[in-house]
Amino acid sequence: MSKYRVGLIAEGKTDIYLIESILICNFPRDKFVFQQLSPTEGELSTGRKVEGFGWRSVYAICRELPTRLEMLRACGQALDLLVIHLDGDVAYSTYRQANIETDKCDLPCAEIKDPVEVAGTKLQRILVGHWLESVDLIKYGIVLCLPFINMEAWVGYFAYPEYRQELGEESTEKEVYRWLLMAGNKKANKGKQLLRQKDGRVRKITQNYQRVADTIALEDWEALKASYVQAKRFALQLSEWDIRIND
Repeated sequence: MSKYRVGLIAEGKTDIYLIESILICNFPRDKFVFQQLSPTEGELSTGRKVEGFGWRSVYAICRELPTRLEMLRACGQALDLLVIHLDGDVAYSTYRQANIETDKCDLPCAEIKDPVEVAGTKLQRILVGHWLESVDLIKYGIVLCLPFINMEAWVGYFAYPEYRQELGEESTEKEVYRWLLMAGNKKANKGKQLLRQKDGRVRKITQNYQRVADTIALEDWEALKASYVQAKRFALQLSEWDIRIND
């Protein structure tokens, strides 16, 4: 059994639940010590973060990440693996929508008509080339998790296997949320509801995300990889990291 220090950068708490469980599922013989770089445990417990949660916070920490990673190395606390999560809907967004001030105009980087694989490649190019300033992914053990259209599509796949044919990576964000609300309201899924809607607003039921994450089996992950391009890409990067670190 190997023990690895794993850093996590994600849009929010529920994304962290899924990523941690996927790693544990993917490498059952290894032990992971997770370090939440953003959002931190303190930020999650208080529900407060200076730049807010979501992809704006991912952008902010990525811009300073090269310096932070070197500091960790200098202190003897280098990470073995760093997973950076960013939802695919960012590919169709603008910086202004996230209240980000920048002179860059590389977002949106994809069109709705683009195949998921193409849109995912374009988003990865922006993340690595601009946000991370072309940092050496291999040197720092960085792996990118870019679910389309968002992580909700993945968690819905795990939570409601009987409805897997009704949703895909090409679904819009509205379609994903509508589908999750519908599936969660079925009597058969009592206790597995991921979202609730009140006064026109949709909120996540975080404890149920945790429950779903805790029950992900290897066959579920294998099925998702076979169906979703971006899940397969994430798994491939993890496999390449595993080969390098054990070489």
